[in-house]
Amino acid sequence: MSAAELHDRGNGLFRVTGPVVFTTAGELLETSRRLFTGSTSVRVDLDGVTDVDSAALALLIEWLKQARQQQCMIHIEHIPEKLMAIARLTGVEDIIAKTGD
Repeated sequence: MSAAELHDRGNGLFRVTGPVVFTTAGELLETSRRLFTGSTSVRVDLDGVTDVDSAALALLIEWLKQARQQQCMIHIEHIPEKLMAIARLTGVEDIIAKTGD
């Protein structure tokens, strides 16, 4: 399995590539803490995500919490359908959908 990466594209745009699963979500969270700090607006593009599990949902929720604590606007783009299905099953679809396209 290849590693997930969070790429800084500049101007508050970040792109996630690879699988966002239990084995990669923690590293993505640590990287995002470093990259998002000090930002007032962040856009995260998930178009390059190859696989997700419930850890991806936990990561998105942590990003929302982190953004709120830092008074930062966050917008998540290209949320994979599988991730939205997990969000529906857990009752947080509305929270995740508000950040999306």
